[in-house]
Amino acid sequence: MAEDEAEIWRSGFEPSTRDEAVDLLRHLSQNSGFVPEHLRSQTPPEVLAILAIVRRQLSSTAVKLSADLYTSDSRFLYELLQNADDNCYGKTQDPPTLTLILKRDELTLESNEDGFMRRHVEAISRVGQSTKVKTASQGYIGEKGIGFKSVFKVADKVHIKSEPYSFSFHYERKEKLGGLGMIAPLPQAYADMPEKGTQIILSHFHETDFETLRKELERIPNTLLLFLKQLAILVVRIETEVGLQETRWSKLVAADGIQEIRIQKSLIQKTNSEVIDNNVLRFFVKQKFVEDLAPDNARKTSDERFITNATIVLAFPLDKDDHPYIEEQYTYAFLPMRKLGFSFLIQSDFVTQSSREDVLYGSPRNKALRSRIPSMFAEAMKELCSRSSLKYTWVRYLPDAKLSSAFWQELSQDIRQLMGKQAILEPLLGTVPYSAVELKQTLSSFIDEDGKPMLRGSDSIRFISLKYAPKDCTILREIGLSMLTHTDVVELLRYDLKEPNSLWKSSARPTLWQSKLSSLLLQICKTSATLKRLLQSLKIVELTDWSWTCTQGNRIYMPFSGPASVPTDLGLAIVNSNSISVDERTALITELGVEFANTKEVLSAIYKIHKGAFSFYIYYNISHFVYMFWHEPCERVLPDYMRFLCKDWKTRCSQQTLFYDSSDHPLGPRQLFKKVEQGDLRVPGYDVNYLHDQFYQAVPAGVKNKNGGLSWREWLVKAGGILDKPRLSLPLKEFANTQISPELSYLIDYRPDVLVPLLKHHESFYTSVPPYLLRKFHTAKVWTDHKDLVALHDSILPTAELRAAANDLGIANPPFLHTGSEFNSVEPKDWNILDQFHVIKTKDMWFYVACLQAVCHDPGRTTRSMDSVIRLYSCLQKEYKMDFESKFRKTVTDLSWICIQNQGETSKWVTVADCLWQGPTWLRCKHVLHNIEQYKPMGFFFCNAVGLRDYKWDDALEELQVMIAQNASDFQKATEIYRELEREFGSDKNPKALRDKFEEDCLILSDKGWIQASVCLWAPNKIQVAGRVSIADRYATIEGFFLKTLKVEKPSIDLHIATLKELAKSRASFSRMKDVMENISHLKPAEGSLRLSFENLRLLPTVERDGTEGWTSLTPAFAIADKPRFFGVFNGHIRLLKLSEEEFWKIEGFLIACGLRARFLSQSVVEETAVDHAVVSQNLTHNIQVVGYALLRYAVHYRSLKTQDGHKGLFEALQKITVHRSDSISKVWTVTQLSQTISIPCSSADLHFTEEGDIRIFVPKDESALERCWPSQLISRFRVWLGVTDESGDAVLQNILFRSKENKLDALDAELEYKGIRVIEGVNRSLFARQTDDNATEDGNGPDRNTTPRPAARSQGHSSNDSMPRPSQWSSPRTSSAQPRDDLAQMTAYRKVLDSVIRAAQDPNILDVMDHQAPMSSIFVQTNIEELLVAFGQTLINGQPNWNRHKKVGAAGELFVVEILKRLCAPLFTDKNWQSTIRHEVKVHEKYADLDRWSGREISDIVYNDTTGALTQTLISCGHLDPEIWTDETANYFIEVKTTTGPCHEPFYVSSNQLSIMKKARLVPGSVTSDIYVLMRVYNLGQPDELGLRVYVDPYSAKKRGELVFHSDKYAVSPGRMPGNPDDADDSSDSDA
Repeated sequence: MAEDEAEIWRSGFEPSTRDEAVDLLRHLSQNSGFVPEHLRSQTPPEVLAILAIVRRQLSSTAVKLSADLYTSDSRFLYELLQNADDNCYGKTQDPPTLTLILKRDELTLESNEDGFMRRHVEAISRVGQSTKVKTASQGYIGEKGIGFKSVFKVADKVHIKSEPYSFSFHYERKEKLGGLGMIAPLPQAYADMPEKGTQIILSHFHETDFETLRKELERIPNTLLLFLKQLAILVVRIETEVGLQETRWSKLVAADGIQEIRIQKSLIQKTNSEVIDNNVLRFFVKQKFVEDLAPDNARKTSDERFITNATIVLAFPLDKDDHPYIEEQYTYAFLPMRKLGFSFLIQSDFVTQSSREDVLYGSPRNKALRSRIPSMFAEAMKELCSRSSLKYTWVRYLPDAKLSSAFWQELSQDIRQLMGKQAILEPLLGTVPYSAVELKQTLSSFIDEDGKPMLRGSDSIRFISLKYAPKDCTILREIGLSMLTHTDVVELLRYDLKEPNSLWKSSARPTLWQSKLSSLLLQICKTSATLKRLLQSLKIVELTDWSWTCTQGNRIYMPFSGPASVPTDLGLAIVNSNSISVDERTALITELGVEFANTKEVLSAIYKIHKGAFSFYIYYNISHFVYMFWHEPCERVLPDYMRFLCKDWKTRCSQQTLFYDSSDHPLGPRQLFKKVEQGDLRVPGYDVNYLHDQFYQAVPAGVKNKNGGLSWREWLVKAGGILDKPRLSLPLKEFANTQISPELSYLIDYRPDVLVPLLKHHESFYTSVPPYLLRKFHTAKVWTDHKDLVALHDSILPTAELRAAANDLGIANPPFLHTGSEFNSVEPKDWNILDQFHVIKTKDMWFYVACLQAVCHDPGRTTRSMDSVIRLYSCLQKEYKMDFESKFRKTVTDLSWICIQNQGETSKWVTVADCLWQGPTWLRCKHVLHNIEQYKPMGFFFCNAVGLRDYKWDDALEELQVMIAQNASDFQKATEIYRELEREFGSDKNPKALRDKFEEDCLILSDKGWIQASVCLWAPNKIQVAGRVSIADRYATIEGFFLKTLKVEKPSIDLHIATLKELAKSRASFSRMKDVMENISHLKPAEGSLRLSFENLRLLPTVERDGTEGWTSLTPAFAIADKPRFFGVFNGHIRLLKLSEEEFWKIEGFLIACGLRARFLSQSVVEETAVDHAVVSQNLTHNIQVVGYALLRYAVHYRSLKTQDGHKGLFEALQKITVHRSDSISKVWTVTQLSQTISIPCSSADLHFTEEGDIRIFVPKDESALERCWPSQLISRFRVWLGVTDESGDAVLQNILFRSKENKLDALDAELEYKGIRVIEGVNRSLFARQTDDNATEDGNGPDRNTTPRPAARSQGHSSNDSMPRPSQWSSPRTSSAQPRDDLAQMTAYRKVLDSVIRAAQDPNILDVMDHQAPMSSIFVQTNIEELLVAFGQTLINGQPNWNRHKKVGAAGELFVVEILKRLCAPLFTDKNWQSTIRHEVKVHEKYADLDRWSGREISDIVYNDTTGALTQTLISCGHLDPEIWTDETANYFIEVKTTTGPCHEPFYVSSNQLSIMKKARLVPGSVTSDIYVLMRVYNLGQPDELGLRVYVDPYSAKKRGELVFHSDKYAVSPGRMPGNPDDADDSSDSDA
């Protein structure tokens, strides 16, 4: 029966009767651990004991869950309200209603919901179950499903009545199993059942619980219904002493969209009911559905899908007048959480804390919801602005800047920041809204009588409307609104002044307006010096010309200065009298710097206007001088820039160019400047200005000024400088154009007839001419008595004495001065005024100079006798005075006054520049006076007085230029000139100027004419280069002049190339071309570098097969017999260059540079060998077979083609290889030309190699011949046979073959291991060591076996070289003939290497090099290959590894790592941590001179206990150690350094002991180990580019990961793939053996 009943309940049966409901309740009680009495007796005790344990656990869980749900005991009320809102109300027509009735002993909840169903009963009877279905569209879903258990925080019994159920829960607080009462529903009697809906009665709570509940019910927020989805009415009734106090909340939506909550409080008594209070709450609600929220585990649907959407609701309280109702509001998650500081309500489906009193701050969903609220707030405020009642008050909803919760404070900051940028504020002017940051709040003192700002707003300053209350503006200032500042006032004034209808400039503004604004600006000036300076820069002052200006940088004056008015056209800034009608404005402009002008300032303004190029009205012009007449001191002379008006009303003149229109005196202004056309005199006239007539009436006659008692006319003459005679000069500052006055300059230029009379007429005025004007007078042309023109200082006063002296010398027309008709006396004492002009008045040196000048200008001087000339020179020499040397030389320099008279020729007159006193006899460009007999006694005169110089090298250049002009070809004279120049520049004198002149003027005479030095080539004539001229044959005796002084080039390779091209084109002989080719070879051009230069030129001699000879270019087919034996063999068979051995040797470099190396027969001949009879050599066969294993290792390592399919076949072939001795090895040389193959038998060969059947090697019986071929010739044959293309292994192959003769297999193994030649697994090496007969000896001395006769076998190979290929510089073996290096040189070089290593370790980027993820990095180290070769020594010595070299390389690499670790781990890391047995190698460096040899046991090169963790942290930062494991940890490090001179991929070697330590010290993933093994890979040591470092922490694990590849021989190791690049690695063995 029990099983049947359980099956019924498991089937989901829904009770419909009270009996069925009771059965369900009993079933649920049993499921909760309740055991009925009738079953208890039937249950075994041990089962009851187990059941008791389970019941205790259930009870404890329920109690703890109830206690932990909320921090407040009364919080369960909101859970019950939430449950009521989540219920279904489909069966009632009434609004969903919940009533709470609190009495002393119970709390009753009545709801008109549809009633309990089975799932509801089951949900509240279990722990952690809820009936609230989770859907993607549902909002709040009840996170715990156990909120109902919270009622037990205040009540011990809960009775639920809902047809067909009546049951209760009993919580026995004092019982151990009391908690089971919370989940075990007990059927109750069906008394007082509600007709519909549900009734829940909470009872059994104490008096204190009643008070708590009463207070909590009274504190239910009035806004609670606002965000509940279904409940429309909430009623709370509380029992009091006078009756039930009822509060009813009802929710509705008003017609204008405003939601309302009506609150009615009443007192219900037995006899009546009284309404105590009636209130209505109004809210503007903004709602938005948001999506794409962050997933949160607390929000999933029933099928476990994330709910990523929600609805956000913002509600803004309003009062009855639709104004903001500001009060701190609750924040909701469907139920109120708590007040967080916002004046509006926030509701959304937040994920709450367990107490539901706040949200989970770290929830991504909550953060996403919070981020959507600012934009919703902004949208809501924009909508509120459309309501007239809220347009200017909405700002009160802005949250405070600081809230107690950081989560909500961030929301407040986001809202305030966003609202500060929203354009929703109304400006004072205009209708376009602006944001807070764009507006300003005006000042009361800035408002005019109409309530508007006294100045209009600018684009940068806009005012907020005055309709915003001051307290609201205070709030707005917190988000960006700013107050109008004094700076803004000044800016507005600046803007107003730019406007066409400026208010400040308007004369129509009321006096009060001007007064108020001026007072404000005056206040600004007095409170801020900066703003005052800014106001001073504004144009706010009106001037008399109706313009506006600023006071900054300007002097502005009031309109009066003392009793006199200031002239109004002076250019002074004078205030308009209309601007000072208001006292405040006068005070303002005075404060800004407007001054009352004084006399000096007015005068300064007058001077200023005259400085500019201004035009004047006569009235203003006269007014200036009238003002100065009254106010200037009498002794003041007006400046020269003062301007007067002339008679024509237009012309402006300087004061010193104005003349009175006075009398008609012959030397007065009118007569001096008039136009003259009389006889031979033609004068254009000089236009001067005369003062305007109105000046004379400007001041009444007889009136005198108070300063000096001068009349107006007197003042104009004295102060104004009006002229009555030509001025002598202009003021000093006008010297830019001329030093003499223009009117006097005119007289000098055009009136030579009046200049001297004028000077005499105004002798007192012109007596003292300033020195700086004398030159103008000295050079002024004046009339002579013959009306010739002569310079004044060259003229002679016509006294009787001087006229007689000139006549005695036979001077035809001496320059006697014309003195005019006004003056009869010509006595020297009456003409002292002429002294200052150096007019000649006595018979002195200058008199004779003047006579000499007259002779120079005499047309008949060519017939003058030499005697008369010498007599004049003698007079000059007699009167000559050293004091006048400079002046004398200057006077005679340009005169052709030196007479040269050759026999039978007329006199020739030349200048001083045409003469020298002494010079070489070949000089023709100059006259050498010392060579003229008449002049020899006058050496002092010509050398000291005249200043004739002697010859200098410039004259030689001039002589060469004369020769060029005459097209002369006198090589002897040219040689003499060049030799003279060589002597001149043979000292330390810099010949650059000489070289430049030779280059510029083509001063070298050659067989091809006159050429530049750059065209010359110092070479014999037989060397001819295009565009160059060889000159060595012409000037062999003065080679130094051309090579050292003129830097003439010798032939270069480019010149040789050009020469050879010309020779080839001109079909020159090969003998000539060969010399050029030889010269080119000596210059060692690069291979192939000349091919393009000569590709198509026929310049090489050939001999055809038939013996005919010809020429060829580089392109056609031909061969070059580079060895004598080739020419004798192939001549007559192929086309060859016709070159002797010596010729080839001389031009080999040229041929290689032309890219012809491949034409050498040593490169192209194929050698085929054959043997007819041979004997097996047991010893040589044995020797080659015992190194067969080494040959197999070589073949595998260098990827032989014979090992592609495995090495088994090669393994067998090497076991069967035999060596034979023979005297009948022959060879045939074969070459191909023009697709024809020519084969020619030759003499015997040294080696024959055949693969027919087994491998057989035939060598000569002759021992010397055997030494030639073994092993040198065998190398290339073996490599070709094995199919190895990498020639870098030839050195290894040579060593193997060399060891085959010595039988030193141990040394060979060690060397192969060192070279990294891999070991072949699975090969029995002993198979290669077959022993021959014990009696076997070398050939001829033992029982050699005859080889079975076969047809002649042939082998092929190139015969280009008879020796092995040249090994690489670093890895090649050295022969035993290499001489040991000097120890001192090696130590010095090694010290330099260590220096570079130490510097590299100090590189600041060393951590980048150590980075685990970085590509192969390196550090630049400047080294020298040759020094490093000296430092490290050779790789091999006598075929054996040079272990000393390996130690030096290893020690240098260890030093590099030690230096790095000293930097990273200072100061704990010391030399004691360097425990390598080779560390003493670095003692040669001074820094480690005291470093002793490590005497202890070597475990690793470096051992370091990292107690500080410095090294560990470095390896973490470089990505080598996991930071989650090794942070703050330390370890003991074993560091092994592996160093090679090659690149990083070159293998290095580890020992079995090192491999064992690696394995033991490998890291365990996820844990810390005490020891860490680190392998430091140093590479490129000794390379001339960069030193590199790779770090492998835990190299054994790196081997597993493929980052290190351990080759099969277990000694050679090479880098594998980089981390993260699995494709980079080769397959490697993972064996631990």
